[in-house]
Amino acid sequence: MEGQLSAIAQENLTGVRVVRAFGRENYERQRFEQKNNEYTGLWDYLMHLLSLFWATGDALSGLQNLIILIVGAHLCLNGHISVGNYIAFLSYSAMIAGPVRQLGRVISGMSRAGVSIERIQYILNSEPEREIEDSTAITLDGDIVFDHVTFKYSEDDEQPVLNNVSFTCKAGKVTGILGSTGSGKSTLMYLLCRLYDLPQGSGEIRIGGHRLNTITRESVRNQIGIVLQEPYLFSRTLSDNIAIARMSSSDNDVRRAAQVAVLDDAVSHFVKGYDTFVGERGVTLSGGQKQRTAIAQTILRNTPVMILDDSLSAVDTETDARIRHEMDRLETNATRILISHRITTLMHADHIVVLDQGKVIDEGTHEDLIKKNGLYKKIYDLQSPEAI
Repeated sequence: MEGQLSAIAQENLTGVRVVRAFGRENYERQRFEQKNNEYTGLWDYLMHLLSLFWATGDALSGLQNLIILIVGAHLCLNGHISVGNYIAFLSYSAMIAGPVRQLGRVISGMSRAGVSIERIQYILNSEPEREIEDSTAITLDGDIVFDHVTFKYSEDDEQPVLNNVSFTCKAGKVTGILGSTGSGKSTLMYLLCRLYDLPQGSGEIRIGGHRLNTITRESVRNQIGIVLQEPYLFSRTLSDNIAIARMSSSDNDVRRAAQVAVLDDAVSHFVKGYDTFVGERGVTLSGGQKQRTAIAQTILRNTPVMILDDSLSAVDTETDARIRHEMDRLETNATRILISHRITTLMHADHIVVLDQGKVIDEGTHEDLIKKNGLYKKIYDLQSPEAI
């Protein structure tokens, strides 16, 4: 109950903008008060039980000492026991009474400790990431090949998220991935970063001819820069959030990365510039500014492989084009993978893969795909200025 109450408070404080935007202040306040009243009632009940326990314990303890005092004095006066034995027994009785009474407090605390232990055990008992014996660290400068990849997040799932997916991302080129929500675009990138491993018999992912599971996770993750759909920013300054990608970077490096991400113009209007404190999860920044900050982090890392997982969804079309133009000007041979629902983001890619329900249904260049009457052409027609 205590955890539920804390969760409600934390959710409402973190999502205060959403609560206010939908006018749910009274509802959330009533929900908190209801849970708080239940919690208070349980505490009252517990205190009532504890008061009975301690009062009864004090009464019994006092009665015990009184009986020992009277009976022991009688036995001592009649010569049945010595004065030393009488005093020792009286002392031992007083010493053992305290721990017995404390047993009730220990039992009441064990229930709360049990919940905490379960949560800690869930973490401690989680399977650690393991490498196969012949894993090596290599430079990820070759083609990225998805070869008949099939994947489920859970064995209980009826349908796989990815079903026999095969395509190639050429080294140093830009590959675009288009697909509807739930088509498996992000899952491909999670597999590529080895956040999940492919089970045996579910296809292969190769980089430069090396099977992905034979490359150490540290090597893979150090050489792949990924911008997730929902970027996470820490409660630090804007400069610190960008520099976290490479702690040895200078202020000029941070600003250059921000310029490529088309963030520098927005920062120039901040009173404290790059020293602006962004707050928890970047609460003081807009959605587009948070995405561009995450892009600046990846640019600063300068990895051989860059993945932008729908990371331009919160920026306007003009800013989208500027970011892609600035990234094209970078002096790098990085392999870039762009994931987006927006045709304008992908149309200039060297190769475009179209996913639908976990399968590759088409691939080619923009010019090739619009000549076909497929999903890509339909989305292109819907998003073209003439259709709006």
